[in-house]
Amino acid sequence: MDGPTSEEDLQDAIALKVFDDDETALTDILMYYAPRIEGALLCVFEGRLTAEDIEEVVSDAVRKFWKARGSYDDRKGSIRAFLYVIAKNRALDVLRLGWQKARQLEVSVEKEFLENACVEECHLGSVPEEELPSEARAKLEAAVRETLAELPDAQRRILEEDAMAEGDVDAAELGQRLGGLPAGTIRVYRMRAREAFRKGMKKRGYEL
Repeated sequence: MDGPTSEEDLQDAIALKVFDDDETALTDILMYYAPRIEGALLCVFEGRLTAEDIEEVVSDAVRKFWKARGSYDDRKGSIRAFLYVIAKNRALDVLRLGWQKARQLEVSVEKEFLENACVEECHLGSVPEEELPSEARAKLEAAVRETLAELPDAQRRILEEDAMAEGDVDAAELGQRLGGLPAGTIRVYRMRAREAFRKGMKKRGYEL
């Protein structure tokens, strides 16, 4: 696939192919998205589903997505995020019912899209923390601590304050708490801190 130079460009290019009913989008989805989704699901369903099971689950999810592509709305979430939701639900059906009954269960993907209209973007280099096995969760927490420790003190404090507040703290208010830094400086530090944090986590195997 030629052209896209960033993750966002890649997502846009694949989405455009989907909207144009271009079947080469299937190749792109299988090449770029399927391996990440499979890796995430292997962590979530560790010891309960095999790699072969997960591969089949993801293939089913891609097939179901393509059949219902006319109902896809990119304002509600990325293709990758929707595929993850569909594949995870499929895996849960397999665990609950077994493969034979799961194959007989055909839930409308359009219904799944509607039920997950506000799907958050999935960080598929890892998985949601509450779904990680304890050993994987410990590794993730260690990676976060190590990455934060590499940041300059002011940048680390900004990320920690934002995390505790579950959102961006007012730049002027935070600047006062950090020794009277101007709001503009806080905004620049925040941007640099987030970029450095993403790079640090990527270096440790976590795609954010």
